[in-house]
Amino acid sequence: MPVFLQKKSDYCMSNKSSVLYLYSELMGYQIPVFKELLNHFDEIHVVHWDRNKKTTYSPPLVNGVKYYDRSTFNVRRLIRLINLLKPELLYISGWMDRGYLCAAFYARWRNYIVVTMFDDVWYSTMRQQIGRIIFPLFRNLFFSHAWVSGYFQYDFARKLGFSKDKIIVSALSADVESFSKIYSMRTTNSNWLNSKRILYVGRFSHEKGLDTLLGVWRSIVNDGLSDGWSLTFIGSGPIQFSSLQSEFFYVKPFLNPEDLVLEVADYTCFILPSLKEPWGLVVHEFSVAGFPIVCSNNCGAAQHFVIDGFNGFKFPPANAFQLKNSILQIINSDIRSLRAMSERSHLLSKSITPSISAAQLCSLLKK
Repeated sequence: MPVFLQKKSDYCMSNKSSVLYLYSELMGYQIPVFKELLNHFDEIHVVHWDRNKKTTYSPPLVNGVKYYDRSTFNVRRLIRLINLLKPELLYISGWMDRGYLCAAFYARWRNYIVVTMFDDVWYSTMRQQIGRIIFPLFRNLFFSHAWVSGYFQYDFARKLGFSKDKIIVSALSADVESFSKIYSMRTTNSNWLNSKRILYVGRFSHEKGLDTLLGVWRSIVNDGLSDGWSLTFIGSGPIQFSSLQSEFFYVKPFLNPEDLVLEVADYTCFILPSLKEPWGLVVHEFSVAGFPIVCSNNCGAAQHFVIDGFNGFKFPPANAFQLKNSILQIINSDIRSLRAMSERSHLLSKSITPSISAAQLCSLLKK
């Protein structure tokens, strides 16, 4: 996904300053960052994938933001767009798109700043080991800077040869304004403290650790340890809950962000037991909302927004014993402890916001 930025002061209004994003799949949490960037630039132009998407999300109309379907752009047209906008900065996320890589190569040849986004982590796979050797030799032909979401991604960028002064942080932010509304509702209405409801929101897939969670929750219920607590799943995906016995948990369909804000305020705790989760933006979202959080320590966002024993509990992925212990610690917490964890989650969430993300990207132009 490339992005192009131009300072307002550099151009007259007949030649507007602009940002060009070349995205893979556009998601709702990116819209608040666009709005923040519009405080610095006249227009934002977004090329994004319109085919083979994982979700049906359709971006809203925002004054100053123009969207383009990737399927209508070949390499020549991407280069023509660069020449038309004359951007100061190109931002790319989606290395698998050869057209975007060609645009990056052209932009570097023309001496543009080209930023690539890292949201994956180092797993020491054979492919990554080979990339660690080869990528630094060609990196500067495509990218000048890396924009990383967190600690795990920073480590990955360093292994691929980016120097410390070529890396900026806070690439991904929750929609803080929307999820802060949930926190406001929870501070004025204490129903969530007594509802005894644990919530999972996300994709229904095996890498999210749902098999382990279901087994652990069944054990808690069968052992008589649930103390009236319930477990609810909201989302969609390949796991078909209808084929499972569901007398001990609830399932609700995927909700758009506006409906989700209205739905979740009265739940007590958020849980994300992922086996593999390079970032997990949903952890940031529910820390903004002021939820005590239980999640695996494989979640990249958990390193920023969850402190074990402070605002929730972390456990090794697929470790049923420690997952059960973490859930029981929530169940056995009194109202005062739950309220304190809620306040601490919201406090931790403030380290990354859409305005901070936008400022990080703009800082490259000031340099």
